[in-house]
Amino acid sequence: MNKEDNVKYSDKVMAEEKQALNGGEPNEKTQAGAEKSELDWLDEDIPVQEESAQEQENAQTSNAGTKKRKKRQNPNIRDGVRYNKKGEVAIFQPFTVKDIVFLAIIGAAALITSAVMPLVAQVPIFGLPQLVTGLQMSIFPTIGLMKVRKAGSVFIVAVLVSVLELFMAPAMGVTSLISALIIELLNIAIFKGYRKDIACFVSGMLINPMTLPFYYLYCLAFDTNSIFFKAAGDSPWVAVGISAAVLAVCALGAGLGILISREIRKAGLMKK
Repeated sequence: MNKEDNVKYSDKVMAEEKQALNGGEPNEKTQAGAEKSELDWLDEDIPVQEESAQEQENAQTSNAGTKKRKKRQNPNIRDGVRYNKKGEVAIFQPFTVKDIVFLAIIGAAALITSAVMPLVAQVPIFGLPQLVTGLQMSIFPTIGLMKVRKAGSVFIVAVLVSVLELFMAPAMGVTSLISALIIELLNIAIFKGYRKDIACFVSGMLINPMTLPFYYLYCLAFDTNSIFFKAAGDSPWVAVGISAAVLAVCALGAGLGILISREIRKAGLMKK
């Protein structure tokens, strides 16, 4: 056996020994092919259940409605509070049904407790009806302002009260509306709303006294036979004194309204 035959024989022997050591196991290519065959099912197309035309139409309608609602929402209103372009709280805030109901209850309470006014309706002293109703007509509206701190609250209370006053005394109903409008304009010009307690105090205090000059002007224009108008002309200093007393009583009532509101808030029954 020559040298070349020895080399071929040794290579053959080494190959047989290597195959024997592998124990007849498949090589890497064979094993990879087996794994590929086992994973062939992953390449299969999984059928997807298509949505019906009605479901697609409903989804499109829902998306369109959501987009419309987002467009309708005012970006300047957050958590029910309106802000101006500068990011500050705006003077005019939107009223809710809850606000209107609360102010209506306040107006009804003030009107019911003012039932004493007809007892002095025939006493010829100018400003006497405002004097006997000054306390309750300042306490309750002030409580309402401490709760609903929105411009226009006084006017809403005046509208609700004047609806009944127009049937009993048209002059009182008209002067209540005019006075409330003037108070709202003063509040906007000076305090920019009712966010401060002093604004609630001043507005609540002026509700009754503000009706005195407008009531006199109304009688001068439409009802010169009124006993209160004649009393003011006959005893002007008495009218001035009663007017000052009305202002003092209403200031006391507004102060009590502030204190009552704070105590109610401490008890957790009213939020600012």
